[in-house]
Formats: sequence, C-alpha cells, structure tokens
Amino acid sequence: MQQEGAFKEAKIQELLLDLLNILKSVHQCQVVHRDIKPENIIRRDYDGKVVLIDFGAAKQLTATVISIPGTAIGSFGYAPLEQMQGAKAYPTSDLYSLGVSCFHLLSGIHPWDLWQRQGYSWVMSWRQYLKQPVSQKLGLILDKLLKEDYRERYQSANEVIKDLNAPSTASSVLSSHFLVPTS
Repeated sequence: MQQEGAFKEAKIQELLLDLLNILKSVHQCQVVHRDIKPENIIRRDYDGKVVLIDFGAAKQLTATVISIPGTAIGSFGYAPLEQMQGAKAYPTSDLYSLGVSCFHLLSGIHPWDLWQRQGYSWVMSWRQYLKQPVSQKLGLILDKLLKEDYRERYQSANEVIKDLNAPSTASSVLSSHFLVPTS
C-alpha cells in the first residue's frame, strides 16, 4: 500500500482468497490469530505468496478463547468488539479483522482514526470512505465480515470463500446471507 496506494477490488479479492485459505488451515488447527492487520500480512519475495505473520497473540481455541479479564488482545481499530470488551475470540473474530484490513487497504484510512471518533459504528457506513466504489458482491461480503455482532458475521473462512467464488450474476449464494433487493 505504501508503494502503490489504495488497492483495487481485484487485488482485494485475490488477497482475500489467499488469506481465507490460510485462516481455514489455522482455524482447522483450533487456533485463532487475534491480530490480523495489514502489518501482519506480507508477500514473500521469492514466490509472491501471501503469508500471515505474528502469531504472538494467537491462542488455542477451546469453547471460546478467553484472556485475562481486563486485558485487550489485538490492535485497536482492527479487533472486534467481543475481543476488546469481553476478551473473547472466535474464528469469526479473525474474519472481522480481515474485513477491517480489506477496508484499510481499499480506502487508505486507518480504522483506528474512524474508531476514535465513531466507535464501532463506522462499520455501518464504511463505503463512504472508499476512493472507488466496490461491486455489490464484494460490498455485501465486506458488510457481513464487518458485522459488529459476531453471530451475524460469517462463521467460517469456507463460507466467505464460497461467496467470493460464486458467479457475480448468480446472487443466490449471497442472497442466502443478505437481503438483496431485486428490481
């Protein structure tokens, strides 16, 4: 982003698929990363593959991952409400942070700047901060990744991958997750 500026939609979709496949494996190992942000996503020079780094905040998943009460794990602006307030984390918490990272890469705006002024309410109007609009399909996917309530988000990386890979003209997959107006 420092070299090329805000990402275009195609680059975000490619990044999402790469990272979702990584998260799918991480979550299958019953691990939650808890600190996904652009600084923890790198592209290897030798093969161009995307890698998720800094598992220092990662925890083994039990029924829920709970930290010591009163401690916040994750990065301000990227961490979801349940992680910051309740010190709980689920695979869907990582998906929220991935959605926020996509927003940051699309807009060039650090989410902490918005969070300081608006709390978590900025996620309901994230589109207004974009330099270029995104397709309805990507917009709906990001809407669901950015839900404040973890129960309303995608529950697995597989669900997001399925929607990303759905043909753009076939809104049936997305409409099962969202109310898609037909006109």
